[in-house]
Amino acid sequence: QQMGVDQPANVQLTSQFAVEEPSIELQEMLNLARRANPALNALQSRERAADVGVSSARSAYFPTLSLSTGVSGFSQQLTDINGQLVDMRNPLGWGNLSERPRPVLPPVAADD
Repeated sequence: QQMGVDQPANVQLTSQFAVEEPSIELQEMLNLARRANPALNALQSRERAADVGVSSARSAYFPTLSLSTGVSGFSQQLTDINGQLVDMRNPLGWGNLSERPRPVLPPVAADD
């Protein structure tokens, strides 16, 4: 009668069994069900992916700001065979440029 169904007349219960309340907490049962249900895990992953998509779509309507900076330059150094830097204003290393040796030209033969 406790189940909402009348007991048939020809049925006799032959044994008794004890009914005990479960000792597990509701939150433990829910956590176990969540971990053991792959379909639920898949749905939760889809939900997270959809949230990211919505967030990305919303950000397309926001103004953007971009900054950039840079530094550039050019430097050139000339070194001689010994690795010493060469001053391009005085590449042969003469002290005063007015003291440079003048090229010696061979004498020109006169036509007889």
